[in-house]
Amino acid sequence: MYCGQDFDVIQPDEIDDFTIDFCNDLSVGEIIESARCRLYVARTSLVNDPNPMAHLLSPVFVLGTMTTVKLGNNMVDGVLYGIEIQVMTNMNNMISLWSHVPCQELDWTGTAWMSATSGGVSGVNILTLRRRG
Repeated sequence: MYCGQDFDVIQPDEIDDFTIDFCNDLSVGEIIESARCRLYVARTSLVNDPNPMAHLLSPVFVLGTMTTVKLGNNMVDGVLYGIEIQVMTNMNNMISLWSHVPCQELDWTGTAWMSATSGGVSGVNILTLRRRG
């Protein structure tokens, strides 16, 4: 299921943590027992990356309802990546949430930078996505 919000832009040479929170998708008493991540090129991307999984730099770390992975390592400029995290719970449920991670070399003086910071947060990725309930 789509998280409801895409991540902010990552630059090709940047390394960053990305967190998806499953708090709205777990029942009372349900906990995440395991998690895995898939990084892929979104169907709507105009640029290709022949090996997107090479940019997955860590296993999925689970802390309560939050799952975090580290991405980076020469990501391809212009690619719209998809990130999907699947979890298995103690109630034997498999839950999958996904979002997009756009990769773009930012022009620190130009339009791309202004659009990336138009939310009023200069150069800081908003990393936690919460699906609207």
